[in-house]
Amino acid sequence: MKKELDSPVVAAVREARRKVAAEYGYDLGKLCQALRRMERASGRKTSTPKDRKARQQAK
Repeated sequence: MKKELDSPVVAAVREARRKVAAEYGYDLGKLCQALRRMERASGRKTSTPKDRKARQQAK
């Protein structure tokens, strides 16, 4: 099991996570705000838990 945790893929993911966290000052709120801006800028349709709940109740 230990070898899986030390794999190059896991190391790359951890490094990417460190870089993103540092970019936003290790502030989860700032990261979430940035992700929401990116979602809006993408022009793609997104869904929130509120949207999903409304659709379920409409059925």
